Parts: sequence; structure tokens; C-alpha cells
Amino acid sequence: MIKAIYFEKSIRKKSNYISDYSFDDPKNLSKISLNKFKKNLICNYHWNNHKKMKNDYKQLNKFIKKKHKQIYTQLNKYHTLKMNEKYWKIILYPWLVTITYTLYDRWEMVNSVKNKNNLIFHTYSFDKKNLVPTSFKNVKFLNKEFNLMIFSLILEYQKKKLKKKSLIVKNNKIKEKRIIEIILFKMFNVLSLFFKNNLIFNNVGVNFFKTIKLNLYFGQFPYFWINPDYTENKTNVFKRKKFFNKKNKKLKKNFESFFDEIIYLLIPKSYVEDFYSINDAIDKSYWPKICKKIITTYEYKVNDVFKIWCAKMISKKAKYLIIQHGGNFGSSEFEIEEDMQKQVADTFLTWGWKDKFHKNVKPFN
Repeated sequence: MIKAIYFEKSIRKKSNYISDYSFDDPKNLSKISLNKFKKNLICNYHWNNHKKMKNDYKQLNKFIKKKHKQIYTQLNKYHTLKMNEKYWKIILYPWLVTITYTLYDRWEMVNSVKNKNNLIFHTYSFDKKNLVPTSFKNVKFLNKEFNLMIFSLILEYQKKKLKKKSLIVKNNKIKEKRIIEIILFKMFNVLSLFFKNNLIFNNVGVNFFKTIKLNLYFGQFPYFWINPDYTENKTNVFKRKKFFNKKNKKLKKNFESFFDEIIYLLIPKSYVEDFYSINDAIDKSYWPKICKKIITTYEYKVNDVFKIWCAKMISKKAKYLIIQHGGNFGSSEFEIEEDMQKQVADTFLTWGWKDKFHKNVKPFN
């Protein structure tokens, strides 16, 4: 069996596991190894408790709003900017919601282990730079190394009995552009001198030919919005820690204090070191310098280049529309993706349903 975060009982020296998050791919486990793993699983999953889930959902939404204000204020200082909350919400909120729920989930999994003080945890030492993602798209939440690092930080922060070994982190290569994308990008750069679009359709859930037809219907050139390449800068852990690491000696060691202490390692470089490189690349590309409306179905979340460009357009009075793509939206008791899109969009277009608590939710199609 692949080693996951685990601990051993001090007397019996029997190894047990916290979760399957730290396996390379739990789907590849055989029935025998899966049954063996389940027998050695020491804790019940904390969100199997509906009452706890409901309370956590409410509290984490408040927590996210609080942390968003803190982080965007710090980013304004880091970049010597004065951008408002709306600007940074478009960029930060999808990442912040996802990383908060992820960290809290792992934190609570550790807390759900009984008699923690009598156990020895096997964790890992690693270069902290390896935890800093290039962009939100590069945060692999189900990645083995990512979870081993997160669990190790939690256990170290809680000062548990530890046995450490070195962790070798694989570098995830970013997919290179295909030749057709390079050709289209250069062609669109030239055409942008002659054709200006007021309505920007970026990945709205229709195929290549329907995207062309949609743009022609509105009397505009059918661009495909290919992200421009930008220069990646070195990660500056020291500067990150100075701006984003918040230690409160009066605050007890709880999830919030843990979050404040490590979040500087989890903010994507695209919001910090590479922020101006991305802006510069966008300004030199065919992407519009001004537009009236931006419509997307999928790009609102992990496409940091799009989000940074989008935030700039919104600051110039453009309107941001997101179209529903999740079948459970409007009916689930807990749906963080739905909440995220409602918070970010000027208008959230649904598959026909309304929301009396959010005026920006509009029935569509």
C-alpha cells in the first residue's frame, strides 16, 4: 500500500491512517488493499454529521468574507494599488473559497482523531516553496504531495509527536500551447486592430461553430480568447511572509490562527509575484482594452489570466455575467460553487429558477 499520512500507537506500533487524500489515486486501490485501509482508518469523516456540516457551512461563509477583506487589503499594499473589493473578489474569491474549505476539511480530519496525544504521527519535511502554486489552476487539491504537505503543517502546528521524513515533490508542468493556438493568437493580434467586440463570450458551454455563430449574430468578429504568455518571476517567500503572514499572540491555536500563519504559502503567484507580468501581457495582446459585457460559464474559477483581465474591465464599468452549469444549483442545501458565482457575478443566469435573497440571480433559457 502507498504510504499516506498516518500514525502509530505508541505501545503496539500499529500503523493507522487519517484519510485516503494522500494516496496517489484511491481509485486504483484493489478491493483487498481498500478493505485493509478501511480497517486501519482511525476516524470518521467529520462532514458525515449533517448538523456539523450545516453549522460549518454558515461559519465558513462568514470566515471567507472576513479573510477576503484582509487578503485584498494586503495585496493592495503589496502592489501599491487602491483597487476596490469588487475588483479583487473576481480574482480572489474562487481560490479563497476553495482553499478555505480544503484547509478546514483537513484540519477537522486531524481533530476527529481520538487520543491524539498518545499517538506518533508520521509526517514530512519539505521546501516550503513547493507549496506555492503558480496559479489557481496549478493547485491540485487531490494531489498526494499537496495533501501530505498540508497534513504535515497542521500536525506540526498542533505540536503533536512527530516522526519526519523528506518529501520529494514532483513539479507539475503546465501544458504548452498547441501550434493552432499560437497561430490563432498571432492572427487575432492583427485582426484586433480592425475589429472591436463589446460582448465578450469566453467558454460559454457551446462548441467551436456555435461560438462563431453566436458572435456573428451580434455583429462582431468571432474571437477565441487565448491566454497570452507571461514572464514568471521567482517566488519570494520572505516578502510573502512579511505581507501575508499574520501572527496573533493573543489568539489561541485554532483554525483561524493556523490559516493566518500558512496562507502566505498558498496564494498563487499569479496574484503576487506574476501579477504585473500578467497585466503587461494582457495589455500587449488582442484582448479588449474596454468592453460592455463579459459572459462566461466556466472561466470564472481557475483561469487567473481571464479573471485579472475581467477585473480590469469591471473597473472600467463592464458588466460580468456567469451562466449556470451545475445541475444541483438552486436546489442543494450546501452548494459552495453556486455561492461563489453569485458573489462574483453582476448577473448570475440560471436554468430558469429565481432566488429571492439575491437580486443578481436571473432566470435564463
